[in-house]
Amino acid sequence: MIGRGKRKGPETLRIKVGGQLYFLQRLSDGEYVELCDRCIAVKHDRLFGFELSCSSRLSLAETYAILKRLFGERSRMFDEWKGDFSFPLALGVARTRRWPAYMLRVVNIRDYVDYQLSRVVGDSDPRVEEPYYFPPDEAEFSCEEINQFLAYFAGYLEGRFEAVGGGWDEPFLLHVGSNSILYGFDGKRFFDEHCDGQKDFDRKHAKLAKRLPRPGFYGPVLRPRAFGEDDEEGP
Repeated sequence: MIGRGKRKGPETLRIKVGGQLYFLQRLSDGEYVELCDRCIAVKHDRLFGFELSCSSRLSLAETYAILKRLFGERSRMFDEWKGDFSFPLALGVARTRRWPAYMLRVVNIRDYVDYQLSRVVGDSDPRVEEPYYFPPDEAEFSCEEINQFLAYFAGYLEGRFEAVGGGWDEPFLLHVGSNSILYGFDGKRFFDEHCDGQKDFDRKHAKLAKRLPRPGFYGPVLRPRAFGEDDEEGP
């Protein structure tokens, strides 16, 4: 079950999976940075997430396009050598009765899309200083529930793209330098091209960049807003 939240601008998703209600809302870069100081990385089933990306019916170009359609332009917060887009999202889990409970980052890494999950715990929690992954809170958002949620969300992206992909009309060019990948939309079709080495990549990139624009970013780096001021249970 998916609907639109109260926030104006990019769509807020309300998702019901296995009887549990979730909220997804776009974060600005300022909000993302502020939340990172209050988060711990969750050690969920990363192999499941990788397999989810590999089995997706969407290419990198198509994934970027539908994420932009749903949540606005890409973030600035990504490794420019290893990928070319990131979409940080606040994730609410209804049973926690706090907003946001988690942060989901959908990011291009090399030739796949990674789903990175963090739990919001507060800046006074000593774990925020530790560079480790921590196990899921099984009573709050279990590993099984995380997998169910990610599978549903990935399928939702595919379904939304199939519904609107034919209406996409914005040319763009993105790239992954580490893997010599060029991807985008040339005005007629989406493309993902794996080039044959650095020289081939440089030559094709220079040619495509003359006619295809590089996408912008999701607004300026804003002062973080105070989460939960209006509604502690969700957006």
